Amino acid sequence: MRSWRSSALSALALLALAAPASAADSAARRFARATAQASRALSLAAPDAQRAADARRQAGAACLDTWRAAPPERRDDLFELYFLDVSGGLWSRDGTILTRWATALSRIPGVSASTPLRRARAAVRTEMSLARAAYDHPADACTVAKRWQDAGWTEDSIPAEVLKARAFLVRSTNTRVPDTRPAQRLLRRHGGHDGARAAALLARGPGEPTARVIRGCDEVLLALEPAQAPPNCS
Repeated sequence: MRSWRSSALSALALLALAAPASAADSAARRFARATAQASRALSLAAPDAQRAADARRQAGAACLDTWRAAPPERRDDLFELYFLDVSGGLWSRDGTILTRWATALSRIPGVSASTPLRRARAAVRTEMSLARAAYDHPADACTVAKRWQDAGWTEDSIPAEVLKARAFLVRSTNTRVPDTRPAQRLLRRHGGHDGARAAALLARGPGEPTARVIRGCDEVLLALEPAQAPPNCS
């Protein structure tokens, strides 16, 4: 017969083995809860965010003659400027929600002990830095384009806003963002009822999705990058 001391030691050993998994589950559930809350807030804010983006889209469409007059070698720069302008409309509503999300993730205990969650939190932090650089205080694309047109579209007259957009492209291309796919799988398995929703937002990240920025037969897209327009647009 095993002594009570032997049984007690065995029980303690089992608890010690179970503790890391339990802690990981707890961190995953907290991570999923904070992320799902952000996802729900984004859904509630979506109509208002889209109206803000539509306002920027309409402002861009007000100077179609300028877009159409741009030399081919200037069109990529101009489209990037327009894209960031419209994205900034979305971010004017989404940014606060996503900032709260990143802050909430930074305060969850136990995340550092889980490699997938730790990397996912780092990814959100990195992408938030990029998003702020891109969407905070975006330039009025139409105004900048008209100014450049008035200056003859020359290399010497490239607006500072265009140079800033170029610099952002270089930075975003060169920035290494940790892979969140392991964390997405972890959240689906151990995130409870919030897991699937949390994984979806983690897959999207803080950046504004292209589908929300360029919608349908966007007039500025057709003027600057017609080859990128949907097939049914002319």
